[in-house]
Amino acid sequence: MASDSDARNASSDLGDRDSPGRAILRAAHAGALAFTVFFSLYPRKAVDATFSAEVQSLAWLFHIGCYLLIASLHVAAYPGGGRSPFFRRLRLFAAYSLLGLALETGQALPVVNRSCSASDALANALGAALGAFLAPSGRRRRTSGGGRL
Repeated sequence: MASDSDARNASSDLGDRDSPGRAILRAAHAGALAFTVFFSLYPRKAVDATFSAEVQSLAWLFHIGCYLLIASLHVAAYPGGGRSPFFRRLRLFAAYSLLGLALETGQALPVVNRSCSASDALANALGAALGAFLAPSGRRRRTSGGGRL
């Protein structure tokens, strides 16, 4: 029978915490986060010049997708141990929802000159919830015989 320490020390599909697979996921997470922050604070003139009105009308998909991506990459890149994965994911959801709210508020800055939208903040929170709670953790479970499920 596997002990509690065996379960806590179970390896993940991507190797241990310092494996190249984890490093790639962490780099992808950092890139997705930087992309999201950059385009959230992209000035109005540049948005209008870069994206058509049709594309801008689908912005809610962009919001959901970005926050789903950064939250799910976070779950996979930083699997974390501990006894309460639900509360870890709840904190992750709260953190990325607050980030989305802060970035939406930042759009009201004169330099950015974009509208601060409650519906965009809700789309950010929806994406964060989907990413935080539906993403697989990347950890393997061990059977009582020591094999993998």
